[in-house]
Amino acid sequence: MQFQNTDDLPTSDGGADTAETGTTGAGGKGGKGRGRHGGRANTDGARHTRISGAWVTVAVAVVLGAALIDFIVQNTRSVRVEFFAASGQIPVAVALLAAALAGAFLVLAVGIARTTQLRMANRRGKKLQKQTESLVTGSQS
Repeated sequence: MQFQNTDDLPTSDGGADTAETGTTGAGGKGGKGRGRHGGRANTDGARHTRISGAWVTVAVAVVLGAALIDFIVQNTRSVRVEFFAASGQIPVAVALLAAALAGAFLVLAVGIARTTQLRMANRRGKKLQKQTESLVTGSQS
């Protein structure tokens, strides 16, 4: 089988050739070498779908879970922890995991606060822009 030009070549997305026609996908980003939804270029012929992303996430979670179980099993020795007036004996793994979780919650709280701050500033900017537009259109008539 011989192909006369690039229009005759089969595509990896079942015939929807967005690179040649210039149409945009659901992401609104068309362009040469992009997939049907404006994502990564498919150079290897494999499709990048939501389910394939989910499988990758599951695989990473399984590996991290196995590493966490191994960490807990290997660090069962107890240590004395003192924090202000409180003190006690807990396993090393529990102490380290508690410290990691406390750090993660701190980062999460700061991230949520910053996101909220940016959203509020965006709303104020949009409201100010609408007010300015209404004043401009009102003065022109």
